[in-house]
Amino acid sequence: MNGPTGLDTGFFLALSRGDPLALSIFQGPGELVVSALSLYELQKKLREAGNARWLEILDDLARSVRVVPVTAKTALSAGELAREYGLPAGAAMILASFLEAGCETAYTADKRLARAAPPGIEIIAMNLEARPAGLPGGAGRAAPGDGPEAGSEAEPGAADDA
Repeated sequence: MNGPTGLDTGFFLALSRGDPLALSIFQGPGELVVSALSLYELQKKLREAGNARWLEILDDLARSVRVVPVTAKTALSAGELAREYGLPAGAAMILASFLEAGCETAYTADKRLARAAPPGIEIIAMNLEARPAGLPGGAGRAAPGDGPEAGSEAEPGAADDA
């Protein structure tokens, strides 16, 4: 697959815990796409965790990926996805954003989103079980907010319900 790769909010929770799969995807080649809704969810989680660097972290993220806006078209498409796959509003909006951006693959920690199977996109479930905190950097793209204070202590998968 050569199209863009969608990353949901839970992907960044996995990245903050040093998940090897998340690190390899984020630092690898290819266009990465994030819904603007995920920026909101990440801001909320970072601020709730008392992370004073939340704005810097989100600025770094926005420069590292293509942020897809949530539009009226996105909302209408999300309504159909929610109905068809039983998704909550946030997950449906994020999935609609990925489809509008032409993503062929998406990574999620949301079990409900991982069960959705719209044509044209492969959704890959990520496991958020017990990962160390911090956002280690490395070759390729630098992880947003690279450093030990960047991780959110949110419950795994909770970001998609924000």
